[in-house]
Amino acid sequence: MMKKSKHLLVMLSSFLLTIALVGVYRTMSRVEKTGIILDTDPGLGVVEEGQARDVDDGLVIVEALNNTSIEVLGIGVVQGNSRVENGMKSAQQILSKIDKEVPLWLGAADSVSVSNFETNQAVEEMAKILATRRVKILAIGPLSNVATLVQRYPKVIPNIEELVVVMGRSPGLEFFIEDKGPLRDFNFDMDVEAVQTVLDAKVPMTLAPFELSVNALIDGEHVKQLQKQGVVGEHIYEGSQAWMQAMERMFEGRQGFHPWDSAAFSYLSHPEFFKCEYRGFRISKARHSLQGNSLLEQNLKEPFWFELSNEFNSPYQLKFCFAFEDGALPLFLDSIVQAIHD
Repeated sequence: MMKKSKHLLVMLSSFLLTIALVGVYRTMSRVEKTGIILDTDPGLGVVEEGQARDVDDGLVIVEALNNTSIEVLGIGVVQGNSRVENGMKSAQQILSKIDKEVPLWLGAADSVSVSNFETNQAVEEMAKILATRRVKILAIGPLSNVATLVQRYPKVIPNIEELVVVMGRSPGLEFFIEDKGPLRDFNFDMDVEAVQTVLDAKVPMTLAPFELSVNALIDGEHVKQLQKQGVVGEHIYEGSQAWMQAMERMFEGRQGFHPWDSAAFSYLSHPEFFKCEYRGFRISKARHSLQGNSLLEQNLKEPFWFELSNEFNSPYQLKFCFAFEDGALPLFLDSIVQAIHD
């Protein structure tokens, strides 16, 4: 009888331990999931004024929604790659192809100014979330929405755990792809005042700049593979064609595009891929004459540079991801392709 009681006690203890471990696992899974707000300027499938728009924001929307360690709390759309109403349509089309429920908010239609931080749906919804919890913001377009957020709702700034952006450069670095350039620091150039506003608010910021991804290429074979990856992959494939053709014309037969924005997302999902360091920063006037087409700096009335260096004495420092770790670049490209599915 005593042996039987001991046996039952052992079984009961094992059962209770199993239940406890399952509970711990579930709790850890909930805790470890990173909540983010995605602020983006989608251009997938958009053609404006005869020019196809960049498509990498569209990839990031799918990458983020399909990542099991990321919780997308909402998606704000901002002017940038395309007019905000066209960016909204692009995002809606992507979401219609993927079986995920996520709020989509209309954001800024224009850059901010010192006298005009007009609110919008995206800003108001971001503020509501940040009033209740700490969140990371992945801002892969101009910072118009984020600047308006911190200007109108300064009390939520402590709940911005990290702001990850696509902009910035090492001192004096001109942007070239092969022999074409100097190219624009697009997200920065599209709203310099917004960047200055966010810097003044001392929001903790991580930068995934041009120099990080200039040697990363989603090539024709990658894009063909997407075509075989369900309804979402087919949509990304079809929406990329006009941009691929534009890049091929501009860069004389080069097939593919640079996943600038995917690098910023990958910093959140695979930080081990990147070499990053903290640097001081400054915003200064550009120092060269410019000539070329719409991607070049000649279109800017007063071009500025957002530079970062260990030698700059700024009020605080920003995290600057300047290179991939050895062997990480092909893993990064594979992670993009693998994430595009229904």
